[in-house]
Amino acid sequence: AARAITEDTSVTDEMNTLYESDNAVLLCSIVHLCDISNVAKDWSIYKQWIPLIFAEFFDQGDNERDLGFDVGVPYDRANCHPCEMQSYFIDFFVSEYLCTINVWCPRIGELLLANLQANKGHLEANSSKKIDDLWPESDPIGADSGRDLGEVGDGSPQSGHSLH
Repeated sequence: AARAITEDTSVTDEMNTLYESDNAVLLCSIVHLCDISNVAKDWSIYKQWIPLIFAEFFDQGDNERDLGFDVGVPYDRANCHPCEMQSYFIDFFVSEYLCTINVWCPRIGELLLANLQANKGHLEANSSKKIDDLWPESDPIGADSGRDLGEVGDGSPQSGHSLH
């Protein structure tokens, strides 16, 4: 019976197709993970990324406002609470995704989930603060270490975007 199965090329072809399909899903998932994983990186890296992504969001909101469109909260520099927005992003987009990645790649998943949990704690502790409270115009990525949010930044190069 075993010989009959191995000689049946339709079974082998079907298994190869499934294997290739699974690999494609895994590879696409890893690429997507790269796109959303900043929130699961070590806090020392993630805290530098937050003002940069919000500078991009606020630039978009400013452009939308200039064109006469309503501006959504994440894009509205006057009403956005970045830590709260990032917490929502974690809860609604990243957390379950990382749990799934953890099934496929436990070594990576466990590390990212631990970072995600730690980062969520930092964000929740500062959820009511606005961008200026966290990263003032004179220090947009938090190089000054005397503030909350886990000493926000470390003086890395600034982007060309403006938070203000």
